[in-house]
Amino acid sequence: MSSPDWWVTIVAAGVPAVAAVNAAIIASRASKAVRRTEIKAQQVRDLEERVHSKKHEIYEPMLTTFQKLLTESPPVGAEAEEALKRIRDFSTWVLIYGSDEAIAAFRRFKQGPHNPGTDMWQLYADFILAARKDLGYPETGVSHEHVVGLYKADA
Repeated sequence: MSSPDWWVTIVAAGVPAVAAVNAAIIASRASKAVRRTEIKAQQVRDLEERVHSKKHEIYEPMLTTFQKLLTESPPVGAEAEEALKRIRDFSTWVLIYGSDEAIAAFRRFKQGPHNPGTDMWQLYADFILAARKDLGYPETGVSHEHVVGLYKADA
């Protein structure tokens, strides 16, 4: 073998080796990027789960309170104080965890008694539907009539 043929053989063998090393480096970096993305996605899922859990925790007492206010005799004494406390607590936390729609519906419901002629059942249904969307049913098919109809025979 002559000297130039020897170099051609070395170069011909070296090019695939260099390409293989580069491919391994690129694959390693891609694998690390995929792992980082999976970790971030898991962190987002965990955060969403915590927020959803917190939403359920803050909505439940308020939904129960509103339902009682509309279907039972008005609370008095300690029961009225407890209802007011739940409303105040919810007012604080819905601003943090609630959707824009839920915050607006809650505000309208709270302001309803101060506006003569307001249909509180309609405002209640607005709030319930906003809460349903906020708690995991964004494409809900439930209407105002469904909500009110559960409590009023003439709805």
